Amino acid sequence: MSRKIINIIVIALVTLLVFSRVSIAVDNPDAPDYVGEFEKRIAPFEKYINEKAKTTLDYSQGYKKLEEALDKELNTAYKLLISKLNSKEKEQLKESQKQWLKFRDSEFKWISANWTNTKYGSSSVISAGAYRTTIIKERVIQLLQYLKGSS
Repeated sequence: MSRKIINIIVIALVTLLVFSRVSIAVDNPDAPDYVGEFEKRIAPFEKYINEKAKTTLDYSQGYKKLEEALDKELNTAYKLLISKLNSKEKEQLKESQKQWLKFRDSEFKWISANWTNTKYGSSSVISAGAYRTTIIKERVIQLLQYLKGSS
């Protein structure tokens, strides 16, 4: 797959991320910039994928490392948010997270079944990695936005 096509795919995914996050909420203006701090922490992983990865193996390893980092961020955001909530809110968040995990697992299963090497060749690694990490990243951002609102 040519570098130009890969760049187009990456630009499309980034555009989707940016515009899918647009929402209006009243947050505590004095709260830390949790999302900005998060984005700085994962930037090196994304930079590797977007600028340094050249081979299918590079992309595969890059997305694996990004997914691992995002999973850690997800757990951290969840624990931090739940620590700020009252009992009723904690139960609601636990249920929400349980349902989200079911959604994530279902999506991952669908992605794995459809973005295969047989159907898409080596680019399947890039697409599947991008889709998987986007799902997790969006949830992290959502939890961090909730956290800002509850701070």
